[in-house]
Amino acid sequence: MEKRQIAKYLISEYHEDIVSVLFLMPNGTVFMLEPYELQLNLTTSELSFRDYYRGAINTKDAFLGNAITSASSGLKQAQLAVSVFDSEDNNTLSLKGILAAGLNLSL
Repeated sequence: MEKRQIAKYLISEYHEDIVSVLFLMPNGTVFMLEPYELQLNLTTSELSFRDYYRGAINTKDAFLGNAITSASSGLKQAQLAVSVFDSEDNNTLSLKGILAAGLNLSL
C-alpha cells in the first residue's frame, strides 16, 4: 500500500485525533505530508529545527513535541514522532526517517 494511502486511511479512521501524517527524511526534509493540501501550504520543507524531530533523533524513541498552532493548517496540535530504522547487512540500524502524526488539540 502506498504511503499516502496509509496516511489518508489513518486520518480518516482517527479524524478526531489525528489531523496530519508526516514523514521526514533523516536530514529533516519533508518527504510527505498528508493531507497533501497542507504540504502545499508549508513555508519551509526543512523541519530539522522542530522539537519533535530533534526529540525523535536524540532519543531514538517515540517523542511528543510541544503544543503548537500549525502554520500550514492553523490547528492547535502536537506532533507524536518516532524514528524509523532499517537493518543493514551487518545488523546495524540505519535511520530512514521520522514518522509523525499531528495530534488534534482543538477539541
